[in-house]
Amino acid sequence: MAGFVHVPWYATGLRHDALAAALADISPGDRDVLLLVAWAELTSEEAGQALGIPAGTARSRLHRARRQLRTALTNTISGKASHT
Repeated sequence: MAGFVHVPWYATGLRHDALAAALADISPGDRDVLLLVAWAELTSEEAGQALGIPAGTARSRLHRARRQLRTALTNTISGKASHT
């Protein structure tokens, strides 16, 4: 991704409990795909197979989960409330 600078989570001042809370707010189906891709290092297609869902559904869930997580963590880092 052009112009993207990866900053490790530990360099942001983000606490583990903030990450856990952000993950808890993601729907279980979306979170399952995200965790399989992020921690188990599966592709979205492999995650879909593991969960018994079509690859396109896995990609949609992954996109949605990443967007929700990014928003929640950005709000946490910037000091905005992530819960309504």
